[in-house]
Amino acid sequence: DTAYKAAGLTEANSHLFGGEFSKIFHTVDGNVFKVYAGMGKPEKLDGRKFKNVVAKAARTITSYNISKFSVDISDLTKVFDEQAYFDVVAGIELGLYTYQGIHQENQQKDYTVSVIDENHDDNETERFIEKAKNVADGMILTREWINTPGNYLTPEMFAADITEKLTPAGVEVTVLEGKQLEELGMGALLAVGNSSDNKPRLIVMKYNGYKYTDKVYGFVGKGVTVDTGGCSLKNC
Repeated sequence: DTAYKAAGLTEANSHLFGGEFSKIFHTVDGNVFKVYAGMGKPEKLDGRKFKNVVAKAARTITSYNISKFSVDISDLTKVFDEQAYFDVVAGIELGLYTYQGIHQENQQKDYTVSVIDENHDDNETERFIEKAKNVADGMILTREWINTPGNYLTPEMFAADITEKLTPAGVEVTVLEGKQLEELGMGALLAVGNSSDNKPRLIVMKYNGYKYTDKVYGFVGKGVTVDTGGCSLKNC
């Protein structure tokens, strides 16, 4: 009932914006361009929905060639506290992300965002934003690797880029190849890699920066830089 009032609307034109989920309403107040993003009912809102709405609002703002804007998350931190920071920061960064690649015309425009939160002091706000941005930057880096064409991200290049990007963050990176893989009995990996001039790599990453627990977590995955499986069985 208060969403339309917050957007500066009267009851007569409240149909324009009522805080409905994913609905974006924008207006001009003097020389200030204001965008209102509907989040719907708090009990139905999860992190993914949250980020998607923020991303939509950010794209609306930048579509008007606005590169500097503020986001007031005071009402959101009352409900979601620190989690609201991550969803807002990730929503903006992922929503405005474009793969730049090697083409100069695809260069992403810079933008500056400030966060307003009446429920936390400046030190807390700065700490929450830094923590959220570190995670969001990791998600962006993953997108960059996924979007990079295989001829610009061979296993050797991939391993080198991982080492370059993660070592400064305190991650210990070890790259195994050739005879090291043979000694580990990784014949299947080597057999598949033998079909290419770009030989496979096994990348081991260790991070011991969290000193408050003795628990060890392991993640195993594969980074396929190019996949031609089945190309000989179908038209190319």
